[in-house]
Amino acid sequence: MNVSLNHLSSLTGMSYRTLKKRLTEAGIRPIQDSKKPGCAILFESSEALPILYGVTSDADQLDLSQERAVLAQEQTRKLKLENDLKEGHLVPTDLVTETLAKVGKQIISILDSIPLSIKKRVPVLESKDVDFIRKEIAKCRNAIANMDIGARSED
Repeated sequence: MNVSLNHLSSLTGMSYRTLKKRLTEAGIRPIQDSKKPGCAILFESSEALPILYGVTSDADQLDLSQERAVLAQEQTRKLKLENDLKEGHLVPTDLVTETLAKVGKQIISILDSIPLSIKKRVPVLESKDVDFIRKEIAKCRNAIANMDIGARSED
């Protein structure tokens, strides 16, 4: 059925300009486009209405069986991850991060006490030797502080 822009406007509730812009952008050409004033611009309703309402053709939509196959794959993947977690093959990243932070603090504390302990045990060490040990320990501390487990968040 042929419809004018004014008729499409009353059917859809969209303004004349919006209708003309959407149909032009979609490449829908009028059936009758007279340059004379007062003559209506007519469009085929079966072409115009799906464009205006954003309805896609069947070729653009996924087949229901394809949708079910994708859903089944995702459910299988999720179930496998849950089973691996229950069986202890996987560990939550937040638990690993928290544990490594605690262990890192303990290691840093132990490393900080080494220069003083060495100085007490070996009083003949010069201060430059103790400073060298402190610098090497500082490298270890920095390595621990900059540690990144490389986990990516899925949130």
